[in-house]
Amino acid sequence: MSRPTLEMADLVRAQGDRFLDRYRSSFSFQQLKAFCAIRNCRTAALGGHLDSCSRCGYQAISYNSCRDRHCPKCQTQARQRWVSAQADFFLPISVLRKVFRGKFIAGLKRLRQLGKLCRSGPAALFADPKQFAKLLRRLHLRRWVVYAKAPFGGQLRVLRYLGRYTHRVAISNHRLLAFDGERVSFQWKDYAHGSTQKVMTLAATEFLRRFFLHILPKGFVRIRSFGFLANRFRTQSLVLCRQLLAVSPPELTANREQAANWHCPRCGARMEVRQSFTAAELLRRCPILDSS
Repeated sequence: MSRPTLEMADLVRAQGDRFLDRYRSSFSFQQLKAFCAIRNCRTAALGGHLDSCSRCGYQAISYNSCRDRHCPKCQTQARQRWVSAQADFFLPISVLRKVFRGKFIAGLKRLRQLGKLCRSGPAALFADPKQFAKLLRRLHLRRWVVYAKAPFGGQLRVLRYLGRYTHRVAISNHRLLAFDGERVSFQWKDYAHGSTQKVMTLAATEFLRRFFLHILPKGFVRIRSFGFLANRFRTQSLVLCRQLLAVSPPELTANREQAANWHCPRCGARMEVRQSFTAAELLRRCPILDSS
């Protein structure tokens, strides 16, 4: 996906002060937190790291991402990583086979309890509880065959569709078309008239007001993990899982993962993190960055 020419962070930095002067009194803590995160995303305010090409030696300083769940830039990259990590094992047939068998048998039990299971003809034998239990045992021992075919357009299209909801923000940067310093033009889909693509232009402060109305309250999540990945016990559980499996923890940090996502502009090789900097260290190295 090509890099957008206009980003939400550009609008926040250009019109953020005027916007806050007007709406700060009605801003919640979560909205203010998202506002600051988007404004500081990929700037010296969050620190950075020195990236170097392992092939030609090209070097560049990259600024850290805010990783806020409402940031269009960060969530687009998070969605791409999520799609790439599930592409090879989405709904494996071996698991689907067992799940379908369990659902089918549970449905038979429920119908029998409600008295809706057919007990005439060849099925009359199963009116006897012992015969019905024998049937269930045979079904459990059978290796079921579940017919499944590739979705139309391929599995990646399905994952991309799901990814738009698992990592969704109010508007993506690719829908932003123009900004003249005062007014913002963006693309939207008119579902009332055949889902046609249209362009709307708003004052920047009004556009930001509508965007921050979509900030989720604390504790409201799109994806909730269970089991050993549940938030409450995730740290301890992952340590125990790695000990039982004799697996060492991953060495990649968030910054290293970020660097691995881009390539050298000269030779195309992967960039690697050589050194990390805090925001204060970056300002000491280059004081002009204080304006950001």
